[in-house]
Amino acid sequence: MKKSGIIRRLDELGRIVIPKEIRKTLHIKEGTPLDINVQDGEFIILRKYSPIKELGTQAQICAEVLFEQIQQPVIVTDLDKVVACCGIKCESCPLSEKYLKLLNKRNICKIEEFNESVFTNENATHKDILFSPIIVEGDILGSIVILYNNYNEQLLSNLKLATNFISKLTY
Repeated sequence: MKKSGIIRRLDELGRIVIPKEIRKTLHIKEGTPLDINVQDGEFIILRKYSPIKELGTQAQICAEVLFEQIQQPVIVTDLDKVVACCGIKCESCPLSEKYLKLLNKRNICKIEEFNESVFTNENATHKDILFSPIIVEGDILGSIVILYNNYNEQLLSNLKLATNFISKLTY
């Protein structure tokens, strides 16, 4: 386990402040859900909680079914990285800052000539993308992305249906 060299004290309510450097590195903002676990009776493990990632196989099946329907690459993300994909190899790829800014607009978005990769560690760009944020109880939990060649209204209809399905699974 990597040590940070930072020591913090609990306050009278049992709270501890996670240092800004760590929050920035891990993209932890106010309101970010954290999963708290104890390991070996000695370590407290904090990890970012992702309801979309917790879906696991269900998110993958959703991507596969949507891919079979539209024959275009499909990606399911949480707010950090790819959780499931079909028609493209991108498991666990981190999302780019530009994509996250677009996602935070909270709208279904169709972008032609998207001149940056959706992912931070991918060299190839994806020219035409269609994506929808997965919003549950007012919070953006992730997104579904379609990398398309030929846009039609059926793509949009299928994207809305898949997004609604995934959002219902996270309740």
